[in-house]
Amino acid sequence: MPRALVTGGTGFIGRRVVSRLLDLGHEVTSFSLPGEAFPEEWGSRASLVAGDITEPVDVARAAKGVDVVIHLAAIVGQAGDYDRQWRIIAEGTRTLCEAVTRQGGRAVVVSSIAVYGDKIRRQVCREEDGYGVYAGAYGRAKQGQERLALQVAAETGMPLTIVRPANVYGFGGGGAWGDRLVELFRTTGGAIFGDAEKNCAGLTHVENLADALVLAATAEQAIGRTYNVCDENGITWQRFFEDIARIAGAAPPQHYPIEPVWAAAEANERPEDLVGPSDLSLPSLEGLNLIGFDNRIDASRIREELGWEPRVRYEYAMAMASAPHQGE
Repeated sequence: MPRALVTGGTGFIGRRVVSRLLDLGHEVTSFSLPGEAFPEEWGSRASLVAGDITEPVDVARAAKGVDVVIHLAAIVGQAGDYDRQWRIIAEGTRTLCEAVTRQGGRAVVVSSIAVYGDKIRRQVCREEDGYGVYAGAYGRAKQGQERLALQVAAETGMPLTIVRPANVYGFGGGGAWGDRLVELFRTTGGAIFGDAEKNCAGLTHVENLADALVLAATAEQAIGRTYNVCDENGITWQRFFEDIARIAGAAPPQHYPIEPVWAAAEANERPEDLVGPSDLSLPSLEGLNLIGFDNRIDASRIREELGWEPRVRYEYAMAMASAPHQGE
C-alpha cells in the first residue's frame, strides 16, 4: 500500500483521515507541530514527525519516502494576521509540494470554500467558477495556496488534487463548527444574522470530509481535479445555531439584521489593503461572509466522479453530540 503523509494529522480533521488510511492498510506518518499528542488509537500503526510547515528541512524530513500526502495543516482563527496566514498556508503549501515532487509523490491539497470570497454571497459556487474577492486573510491565503500548488504541479508534473471543504462541523476534538462553537454559545449566547431562517449553512460533517479526502488521495480519476465537499443537506443557519445553543444549554441566539453588522465590520477592517480588524469584539468580514448569507456549495462533481456520498447525517450527528453535553 502507498505510504501516506497527513499534515496536521493530529488535528480535528486529520485524526479521522489518518484512521481511515490505517484501516485501509496504509503506512501513515502525521506531520504536526512540536508537542502535539500522539492519538492512542493509532497504536504502533502510525508515526509522528514534529516540525514547522514553513521550514523546508522539517518538511523534507516528514515527506521522505512518501507516495501521497494529504495536506491539512493551516492556521485558523486569526482574522487579521495576513502575513502569518500567507506564510503558513500559501508558502507552506509550496514548500510541501516541492518536497513531494522530489519524492515522485502525489498531493491532495485541502483548501476551502473561502476561495470563493464574495461569490458566496451572490451565487451557487461551483469548482469552475474561479475565485471571488477574498473577505479576509484566510481566504486570501487559501487562494494563494491553490495557485502555488497548481504552479508546482504545472512545472513538475506532480499529480495534484484540490479539495474545497464547506463549513466542517462535528464534535470531539475542538472543531470550529462544533466544540468551540458550543463553548462560544455557552459563554456569550451566540448570534444569528440576516435571513438565517432560509440561508443554507453549507455544512459537511467531519467524517464525511475524511471519506472524501481518502477518495481524493486514492482514486486515479481525482488527479488534476478540484472538488467541493458539502453535504448539501439544506440545514439553515438558524436551525444549526439553535441546535448548537440547545447542546450548549443556552437560550436560542439573538437575531441581528445583516446590513448594520456588515457595515460595522467594513468600517473595522480593510481586506483590500491587508488590514485586519481593529476591534476584535466585532464579527469579521470573513466570518460574516459565511454565516450572514446563503452558502450554496455545489458538490455534484465529487459525487459523480468519485462516488462520494455523505455517510453521517445531520440528525444523527446532532443526536450524538447532545448526549455528552447533557447535564453540564
